[in-house]
Amino acid sequence: MSKKYQLPNGLTVILNESHKSPVVSVQMWVRTGSADEKKGEEGISHFIEHLVFKGTDKFKVGEIASTVEGSGGELNAYTSFDQTVFYVTISKQFTDVALEVISEMMGFPTFDPEEIDNEREVVIEEIKRGQDSFGRQASQLLFSESYRGHPYSVPVIGYEKNIRKLSPKKIKSFFQSRYVPSNMFLVVSGDFEGKEMKSKVKDYFGKFEPYKLKKVKRDKGKVQEKPNLKVKLAPFEDTSVYVSWKIPKVQHKDIPALDILALVLGQGESSRLIQKMRIEKPLVNSVYASAFTPQEKGLFVCAATFNQERIEEVLQTMKDEIAKILQNPISAEELAKSITNIESEEFYGMETVDGLSRKSGHLEFLMNDPKYFPKYMKQVYSVTVEDVQKVARKYLKMKNLTMTLLAPEKSDEKELKKHCRKWIKEFEKVVATPKSKENKKEKPIKRKKISFKKSFGKKSEVEKIDLGQGSHLYLLPSYETPTLSVKVAHLGGLRLEDENLGGVTEVLSRVWTAGTKELSEKEIQLKLENSASQMGAFGGRNTVGLSLETLSSFEKDMSEVFSDVFLNPTWSQEIIDREVHVMKERLRARDDNPAQKTIQKFYELLFADHPYHRDLYGSKESLGRIQSSDVSTHWQKMSSQNNLVAVASGFIDRDLWVDLFKKMAQQTQSHDFKNATFSHKNPEKAIQYFEKMDKEQSHIVTGVKGLTFTDKDRYTLELIQSILSGQGGRLFIELRDKASLAYTVSPLRMEGIDTGYFGAYIGCSPEKGQKAISMLKEEFQKLMSEAVPEDELERSKRYLIGRHDIDLQRNSSVGSGILFSEIYGIPHQEIFNYADHVSSVSAGDIQDLASRLFSQEFVTVAMGSEEPF
Repeated sequence: MSKKYQLPNGLTVILNESHKSPVVSVQMWVRTGSADEKKGEEGISHFIEHLVFKGTDKFKVGEIASTVEGSGGELNAYTSFDQTVFYVTISKQFTDVALEVISEMMGFPTFDPEEIDNEREVVIEEIKRGQDSFGRQASQLLFSESYRGHPYSVPVIGYEKNIRKLSPKKIKSFFQSRYVPSNMFLVVSGDFEGKEMKSKVKDYFGKFEPYKLKKVKRDKGKVQEKPNLKVKLAPFEDTSVYVSWKIPKVQHKDIPALDILALVLGQGESSRLIQKMRIEKPLVNSVYASAFTPQEKGLFVCAATFNQERIEEVLQTMKDEIAKILQNPISAEELAKSITNIESEEFYGMETVDGLSRKSGHLEFLMNDPKYFPKYMKQVYSVTVEDVQKVARKYLKMKNLTMTLLAPEKSDEKELKKHCRKWIKEFEKVVATPKSKENKKEKPIKRKKISFKKSFGKKSEVEKIDLGQGSHLYLLPSYETPTLSVKVAHLGGLRLEDENLGGVTEVLSRVWTAGTKELSEKEIQLKLENSASQMGAFGGRNTVGLSLETLSSFEKDMSEVFSDVFLNPTWSQEIIDREVHVMKERLRARDDNPAQKTIQKFYELLFADHPYHRDLYGSKESLGRIQSSDVSTHWQKMSSQNNLVAVASGFIDRDLWVDLFKKMAQQTQSHDFKNATFSHKNPEKAIQYFEKMDKEQSHIVTGVKGLTFTDKDRYTLELIQSILSGQGGRLFIELRDKASLAYTVSPLRMEGIDTGYFGAYIGCSPEKGQKAISMLKEEFQKLMSEAVPEDELERSKRYLIGRHDIDLQRNSSVGSGILFSEIYGIPHQEIFNYADHVSSVSAGDIQDLASRLFSQEFVTVAMGSEEPF
């Protein structure tokens, strides 16, 4: 139930009442973003996003985050070209905390000069982090070239030189000219009573000063009359190509057809680009198409990331697939599939209060109507296959075309430009070719309608079903939303890999859903996408398994597919070879993700005597050895009746899943599975490792041996992590807020079957590395030497309990909690009694565990341009 109204000061308010979970989401949307900044101001909106957290009339530095997190909530914000959004998600009992914090941040920030100077360094670290990001650099190249002369060409985060010189006076002036009630709207979603919430909103937000809005006239940008090409070389291993065309604003009548075009061309495993460039032949690491529809004119984009050696084949295939759509209408089946997937967004978005707020906010921002989705769907339902071809021919034209290529700096730029110019020239011929006259008129496909009837019955309890021979099914019905989640898992994973076949678990997880005795990979993909469903396999250090998320309307059909995939995988060598190729490409380009590379090296050094030291992706050599028989053997080793745990949660047909899983268990092997055990000792002396990388930031991980899944102190360790983490945690306050060392700093923790680790990660400028390591260890030392104050301990407990409750809004999260608890030997009831376990931890427990952990020798890994030791 959604209601929209306006306060006397001009602030629009949207209330979405939903009693599915005892959680509330409060979001403030500001109709200003980086595109509203003048020359010299670039980055001020994003800077303000940071600064309103730094203090208000009521809250001092750090108090906003500690207040929210101390009430079990989570808060954050983001800035885009067109808007800035601030949000808090919290338990309903602390709704006033969320309302007060957002009202203080949006109405009464102090912009203290000293705090502004501290935060400058943090934002500059964020800018440097973006310069080390391959994806961000490729995206920025797209926008800078596609929107020449338009504000969208400028990075949202702005420029370092601007951040260094923006004065408190300038910041405050900009804030009071744009962050005004008439230019903002509040969205509150979740478990509340409308009348009471209206009163609270008036109390908290009615006192905002109705400052006059300073209107901004955006530059329209340069008129594009011919194709535009830009090739850039940068210190990365991968290559990325974007081909884009200008499309109208989001309100235009052609947008629904363009959205469908994007789905058909490059969204979902059965889409054309993914089928041709990733499934049929692994030409790329990733490929997609999208319709970017912001406040101004948008972009239709086709993009791919690949090894530069494949550039000719990649470009040729992309061109051929686009040409097919320009020449011939899409199929009736593709249209029906796309409509079903768009329609399903309404129901998947209902699972969380954040989803409700995001959807309402997005529609209010773009359409001035939070209930616009049914109107949009009415337009979608009217789209024909001819309409999709029509918009493709209308907008994918030469004068609209921009092509950008980001490639490794060792590349031959002239040769790359030659390939791109050839593509543009050939595409010009495609555009000039009349559409085919041999099109056969297809009859529209009758889609299965997504239906949903709410049921507000008594809160269900978990039901345990004995499937025989040691296998079990856990059921947890919930009928507030028409979504359901099903998961099944075996113990095993990387721990049981043959050392010579490193990566076989990851290969298994990639190919398990890629064909059965009855269904081909493509048939499975089509069945899933025609039903707006997702099915995937997972494989990690300790388990392998299968998961399904679907809507109740498609439950019966999807249950049959799920059962077939679980019992009858074919382990095709051709598909294994394809996925091995992609995994090798990921290993080749690992330098493009220095944080991930640093963490993997930390694993290798800390877990040197345990299987956890291995890379989940194996090595180029081990991957080259993997055959179909190896994958099958690894699976059969784990697939046993006494090693099977399953969970079905959400809008489920109980009898259907009980019958199905009993049949599945009976058809699973009955050999007696025994899990292996491994020992692990922390290194006897400290280890420091440095690897030189040409990056703007140093990436550092330091840590020690941790706990197991079943360790009696695991809740104590979670509290140690909570004390250190979050915007109100010690690491954020000491290393980011006070010392301005980094944008990203956080504790890291992993429990395993035999062992685990605890430590911290920081990404900072190279010259700050030594101080960063020293300060991280200083915070660990404080936990050993000083008892955690009672108020901080309570804050940390409420933070953990609140986050746990927020996470359990999704059926898939509840299912995962039950599944992994049971498979690791923890009673599933613990996820529902989580608050009791956390609440029982004392300050003495924390000090004792910290002393035990941090008195061990540390392993420290750093990668960057300057050694920090």
